[in-house]
Amino acid sequence: MSIKKTAQTVQFSLPGFSSGLVPSEPYIGIDEAGRGCLAGPVVSAAVWLPQGALSETLSNLTDSKLLKAEERTALVPLIKKEAIAFGLGLSWQQEVDAYNVLKATHISMLRAIIALKINFDKKNKAKTAGLESLPLLLVDGNRRIPDALFMDKAFLGNQTCKYPPRQRTLVKGDLLASSISAASVLAKTFRDDLMEAYELRYPNYGFYFHKGYATQAHRDAILKYGACRLHRKSFAGVR
Repeated sequence: MSIKKTAQTVQFSLPGFSSGLVPSEPYIGIDEAGRGCLAGPVVSAAVWLPQGALSETLSNLTDSKLLKAEERTALVPLIKKEAIAFGLGLSWQQEVDAYNVLKATHISMLRAIIALKINFDKKNKAKTAGLESLPLLLVDGNRRIPDALFMDKAFLGNQTCKYPPRQRTLVKGDLLASSISAASVLAKTFRDDLMEAYELRYPNYGFYFHKGYATQAHRDAILKYGACRLHRKSFAGVR
């Protein structure tokens, strides 16, 4: 992380900002949490931060997996305050089983983008054009959201999309791009909180501790009690 002192404040930037890997134009960062889990939804977040260096309040922003739970929790309100707009999207285990986990992940990303646009329109007290009007989408990893998904009315709700938005992928984007890092924090924090809450409904599985990931304790619980409604029946560790 590079640090730049100004007359008024201290600004921080992730490696991708100075190396040129992150676009110089405005962009929306997109990341997911829970793709490899045996239970629960895939949760994606889309975050549009102001262009350029970060303020000091987000100085420890990085890949959510490298942060402690309390650090992620502390960052959430700061990200939401500084963001131009943000959104969360879920794709539940039923969709993971009905399609596949990759398509379910892309569906959750589309829903996060739609939620971001609704958030943006609400802040600006006006409905803007369709999804095609959004800035560049920068997706963590190496898999673009399929263009056809943006044109599928079954997933658009009340939104419109004349043509697919521009997008790029960035491997290790959660370490390189501030908006992707912010998205990773929002997605993981929301999903972890959700899975912890399901501990009350399904106390035999230990969701509070492993959040649905394939730990040995989780696998043992599935063998002992069978799968519950949260489990992804198409996954080898469940069926």
